[in-house]
Amino acid sequence: MKQKDRLTSRLFIIATIAFYGALLFSGYVIFCDIFITPTDSVMITPNHNYGYSVPVSLKLNKPGDSTLVYKSNYNRESGQISTGKSYPDTWRNEFYRKFNDSTLDKTLTVDSLTIFNDHFNKINSEFSDIKIVNAEGFVVLNPKDYGLKILLSLKNYILLFVTIYVLWFTRSFFKKLNLQFSFNSASSRKLWVIGNAILSYQILNWILCIIIKQYYTRIAIDTFSTNGHKTEMYTLYPETEFSLGLVLLALSLIVISKLFSLGYNLQQENDLTV
Repeated sequence: MKQKDRLTSRLFIIATIAFYGALLFSGYVIFCDIFITPTDSVMITPNHNYGYSVPVSLKLNKPGDSTLVYKSNYNRESGQISTGKSYPDTWRNEFYRKFNDSTLDKTLTVDSLTIFNDHFNKINSEFSDIKIVNAEGFVVLNPKDYGLKILLSLKNYILLFVTIYVLWFTRSFFKKLNLQFSFNSASSRKLWVIGNAILSYQILNWILCIIIKQYYTRIAIDTFSTNGHKTEMYTLYPETEFSLGLVLLALSLIVISKLFSLGYNLQQENDLTV
């Protein structure tokens, strides 16, 4: 006897829309990769002409609330010194000594952090302190080395193909449940495939990230003062992508597929008994 469930019907519609949306988007990306060269205003990645997205973590090398770059007119003394709320008094005294020294050419930089609300009002007074630790994001790299280019292309396209693959089996899973809301071997198999696809992607993507990190270790964004002193203000480090949440999801789906298979066998035995 066939049974239907309203929720599975809606999930089947959502999975169908997601699958065809991912299919169209992947086709668009491949078309652009072959025929179109993106610009900075219209960025489409991956693209062999423009570059490939790479996850990074950004570290702000904020030296202090105030930074003084100095150079002596009479000898070779030069350098930089910073001060702020977290610096000891001896450090601050040395900073002001350099600042008041008339024999030095100086460039002063003052850092300021401001928090705004949605009405563009400053709300720093509502916080006792603000600390910048790091941030995560992406950069677009277009290497000349063909080995790295292949690795980055593979990493970007695997995500597209795995997404389509998983959405196809997800759509098939809900389609089967929509037709017959009961335990069946086909649904068990589809859940097993989805779980293993997600798990395999996580492992392969993690391995690719480790290999890619052998090509470069960091990206430094430097600032130069008028006296030629260099300060590394930002540093971008390549990230090793690994989602524990997705791994647990994949393992959960594999376990549920086993339960589906067990439920199907018990259902068959019950039907034979009746």
